[in-house]
Amino acid sequence: LMHHLMEQGVNFVDSARGYSVSEAYLGEALEGIRNKFILATKTMARTKEAMAADIETSLKNLRTDYIDLYQVHNPSEKDIATVTAPGGALEALLEAKAAGKIGHIGITLHSADLFRQVLDSRNGRSYDAENLRRYENGGIGGTVLDESVLVGTLEFLKDMGVEVPGGIQVSQAVCVAIDG
Repeated sequence: LMHHLMEQGVNFVDSARGYSVSEAYLGEALEGIRNKFILATKTMARTKEAMAADIETSLKNLRTDYIDLYQVHNPSEKDIATVTAPGGALEALLEAKAAGKIGHIGITLHSADLFRQVLDSRNGRSYDAENLRRYENGGIGGTVLDESVLVGTLEFLKDMGVEVPGGIQVSQAVCVAIDG
């Protein structure tokens, strides 16, 4: 299947620790062709200890020595405070990035408002609202501090030219690469 996807031009694969055995299946399927894909995964871990363990588990399951994008998966506003506090998951993510285990740190959210809050003040770095363009068809996007951000509904992303495979049914989608 992965060879067929590669032949069709697919080069981005996203999984999650919580998707049962998907990381292990992907690891097996990507043997010998891992370098042809941008590999992303995510976790519900909120503390440094839990995140560090999940990163190691993901690396083992995916049979790789690095993951291109490791994401905090759908945190609540309270969870974001835990993730970014001392001893929070962000510390483990930053250490893994410094060690070359992950390329980028990201976040997935199902609320554009909460996503905006994260962008507004992350690690003391402020995002000026002027840098994010609001689109009439339901989203925001732009390049802020050299980070690409595009947030909106599936229809919005399609309107913006983001290729979305047929048959996907989600209420909200977020495309972002945010580094700590």
